[in-house]
Amino acid sequence: MKIRNALTVNEGGVTIKGPLGEESIHFQDFFDSIPIGCLVIDTKGIIEEVNRTMVAIISTNHDSLIGSSFYGHFPIQTSRRMKEGIEEVLRKSKDVHFRDYESQPYLSHTITLLDKRNDKRRRIAILTYHVTDKMIEKAFYETEERSRQLVELSPDTIVVHTEMKVVYINAAGVHLFSATTPEDLIGKHMLDLIHPEDREFVRMRIKQIDSKGTSTPLREYRITRFDGGIIDVEARGTLITYKGKPSNLVIIRDISARKAAERDLKTLNEKLQEEQNHRKLLSKRLIDLLEKDRHEVAMELHDHIGQLLTTLKMDLEMISSELKHPNESLQYRIRSASKKTAYAITDLKKIAHGLMPGMIINLGLIPSLQALINDVKAHAGIKIHFFTQGIPGRFDLDKELALYRIAQEALSNVIKHAHAKQVFINLFKKEQTIQFAVEDDGVGFKIDEKMCITSDGGPLGLHIMRERIVQLGGEFTIDSRMGGGTHILVELQL
Repeated sequence: MKIRNALTVNEGGVTIKGPLGEESIHFQDFFDSIPIGCLVIDTKGIIEEVNRTMVAIISTNHDSLIGSSFYGHFPIQTSRRMKEGIEEVLRKSKDVHFRDYESQPYLSHTITLLDKRNDKRRRIAILTYHVTDKMIEKAFYETEERSRQLVELSPDTIVVHTEMKVVYINAAGVHLFSATTPEDLIGKHMLDLIHPEDREFVRMRIKQIDSKGTSTPLREYRITRFDGGIIDVEARGTLITYKGKPSNLVIIRDISARKAAERDLKTLNEKLQEEQNHRKLLSKRLIDLLEKDRHEVAMELHDHIGQLLTTLKMDLEMISSELKHPNESLQYRIRSASKKTAYAITDLKKIAHGLMPGMIINLGLIPSLQALINDVKAHAGIKIHFFTQGIPGRFDLDKELALYRIAQEALSNVIKHAHAKQVFINLFKKEQTIQFAVEDDGVGFKIDEKMCITSDGGPLGLHIMRERIVQLGGEFTIDSRMGGGTHILVELQL
C-alpha cells in the first residue's frame, strides 16, 4: 500500500488510519517509529513535521528544521530535483521517485501528496531512506505492514517467485515490465520475463539459490517487457520463506541508461582511438618525408653544389698559378675568392651533415652527439656538459636518429632563444629504458604559448620532437618557466 493512503489530514493534525492500525495514531509517534526519514512540507517548501530518522539523515536537530525551508538542508542538485518533483506531484497528483547516488549507500526519495481532496491546504510528504539489499530482504521477513511499505516504495524492482511462478512484484516492477497492474505479472513463469539468450544463465542462478540456499552476487542480464522492449538490468537473488513456502527474492535494477552510456563511451573511445591511430600514421609519414627531404637536400648540397664549389676553388687556384705577371691587386682578389670558396665548402659540409649526419649511420649516436656538442661549443661559446653511461654502441637506428634530432633541435633553441651559459646533456640506460635529458640555465619560456599552433602558423620544433618520440612508443616531457631554464626528458624502450 502507499504511505499516503494511510495518512489523513484533518483539523486536528495528521493521523494514521487503515491497515496500519485500527485506531488513529498521532502523526509524530508514527513518524518516529518507522525506519525511513519522513518530513511534511507545505506547497512553499516549509517544514511542518519531521521524524527522528530524517533528522539523523540531515544531521541536524529537530527544532532547527521546523519552520525552515527544506531546500537548505539538502545538496543543491538534490534540492533542485526535489523542487521539480514537488511541482510534478502538485500538477499530476502522482508520486515521484528518484535516487541520490552521491551517498553510500544511496538515498532514495519519494515525494507524495498527503490528501488529494483538500485543495485549501495541500501538504506534501517526502520519504527518504538509505536503500540496501539487506533492508529489502529484511522487509519480507517482517510481518508489519509498515515495513512492507519500504519494499513497495523501493525504486528497484522486487520480485518473489515460488516454484518459478511470480507471486509478488512491487510497483517499480510493474513499471519496469511495462505492465498495467501487478496481476498482469502474478503467475507468470519467471523465465518468460527473461531475454531468450539469457534464460539459461538465469535458470542456473535460480538453481544455485534453491540447491545451496545462498544468495547470488549481482550480475547483469536482459529482460523482455510486455511492449516488446529489451532492458538491461542487474540483479541478485536470495532464498526466503514467503507465505510459508521456500521462494526466491530477486532485486532487479534497471541499468539501461548506464549500458547505453557505456556503449556510447565505447563507440567514442573507438572513434578517438581510430583518430589517434590516423594522427600517428600521418605524423609518421610527415616525419619520414621530413627526413627524406633532408637526406635529398643533403645529397644535393654535397654531390652537386659541393662539387661545383670545389671545382671553382680549383679553377681559381689554376688561374692564380697561370697568370704570368698579375698585378698585386688582382692576385689578392683571386686569393680572397679562393678562401671564400673554401669557407663556403666547409659551411656546406656542416649544413649537409646537419641535414643528414652520416656519422649516425656509420658510428652511432654517442660519437654523433659528441661531434654536435663540440661544434656548438666552438661556434656558440656555451659550456656543454655531456654525461653518458650504459648505452650500447649501436641500437635501433630510428631511435638513434630521433634522439640526435632532439639534441640538435634543443641546442638550436638554446643558441637562438635561451641565452644560456650552460647546458647539461645526460644519456644513460635505466633497466631496459634509455633516459635522455637536455637542461639549460637560460631564460625559459611559457610552455602554453610555445606549444600553441594557430591558423597563422606557430613554432613546430617542440611538436616535431614530441611526435618523433610518440611514434617510437616513448615518452616526451618538457618543463620550463620564465627565468628558470628549460628541461627536456625523453624515455625510450631500448
